[in-house]
Amino acid sequence: MRQALVLKHITEEMWKANEKYLDNRIQAGSDFEFTSNPAKLVPKSYGYRELQHLRENSYHLVNENETWRMIQ
Repeated sequence: MRQALVLKHITEEMWKANEKYLDNRIQAGSDFEFTSNPAKLVPKSYGYRELQHLRENSYHLVNENETWRMIQ
């Protein structure tokens, strides 16, 4: 039980660091590229959370010849 709580805490701390990185890149006006089709991401995975975070920040997904990009 305790180990599961520690793992959950570590996972959330890692997400916070990733989210901060994304926020910095968003502020810089960056576009983001996915290496695979984001529609196939597993819910609650980091990739899925990144996709949702970008959508919440006015990004939208474009597919250019099987290159998946998030742009504002």
